[in-house]
Amino acid sequence: MQLSLEDYRWAEYLDNPGRFHQEVKDLIVEEGTSYVFIDEIQRLKDFQRVIASLKALLPISLFVTGSNSQLLSGELATHLVGRTLDYTIMPFTYGEAKQYCAQLGRDLPLEEYLKWGGIPQRFLLTHETEIRSFLGNLLQSIITKDVWPSRPIRHRDLFYNVLSFIMGESGSTISTKRIAGYVSSRDESVTVQTIYSYIAEMESAYLIQKVPRFDIAGKKALSTRSKYYAIDPAFITLHRGGRDDLQSRPLETVVHNELVARGHEVYIGKTAQGEVDFIVKDGSGRCYIQVAYLLGSEETVKREFSAFASIKDNWPRYVLSLDRLDFSRDGITHYNLEDFLLGKVSLSFGG
Repeated sequence: MQLSLEDYRWAEYLDNPGRFHQEVKDLIVEEGTSYVFIDEIQRLKDFQRVIASLKALLPISLFVTGSNSQLLSGELATHLVGRTLDYTIMPFTYGEAKQYCAQLGRDLPLEEYLKWGGIPQRFLLTHETEIRSFLGNLLQSIITKDVWPSRPIRHRDLFYNVLSFIMGESGSTISTKRIAGYVSSRDESVTVQTIYSYIAEMESAYLIQKVPRFDIAGKKALSTRSKYYAIDPAFITLHRGGRDDLQSRPLETVVHNELVARGHEVYIGKTAQGEVDFIVKDGSGRCYIQVAYLLGSEETVKREFSAFASIKDNWPRYVLSLDRLDFSRDGITHYNLEDFLLGKVSLSFGG
């Protein structure tokens, strides 16, 4: 049985959880296990208690979806502790998007993915004006449905300005001071506490993902100077004025999202000389990754490969770029970035 709470037929039940509970019970077949799928469950009032009751009383396997990270928190988590599995569904990775486009009878260049991302519905559109309009409306819908209801925000223009700054700077180190300076330049003022609360709402609505910094030498996670990555590179495009910026934000964002989609634990690596783009942990192993656009000169090669110079351990090290020529050297493996995204080459997490 599948129920979508965006379907108008269920509108009269959203504020009446008792009636919804009874309606679902009446639809259940008593013999054997029934499989119940409920989409956008957060739209139902008191949904935590409804789910807990349905699970306790009926022979069902229950699947619920929502668009907020707080879905399985609070009372629901208490009632269903030890009886749930939580999955985060992200936009298509490049490999998934390429397969989907093949089914639609067309190819997907990496440059297009870096610009317009992997939101499935956008692949049904052909013109960039249509794609931009759709993605802008989607972003607005997410904010309207998943941010405003959970936390009424008085200064909504201020929220949008903070969001715009973070999306446009995806993958860079962002301080509240920088954000406040950007907002102030637009004739607004904002407190540090407000900025932190806005960022928390963006994370909860799955618009951005936080990546903490890890001190490689000290072998400990750090609580300061984290980075934030857009959940999809299209949101970077929407907030960078259409500029062609393949050399920085989208590339690093796509690699981050790929690593997360593969189930890896990801950190920013702090070294004695600076930082490594990513520390990637898988089980008890790890590897280091540096992301570059093109290794077009010996100076660029030295800069990217020297990011690992102060790291004293022997975990594998990788440089990913759009180059087809193999620049591997000094025990550091170079991969073509598109080959990595398509799974044609693999990472090692050995010691």
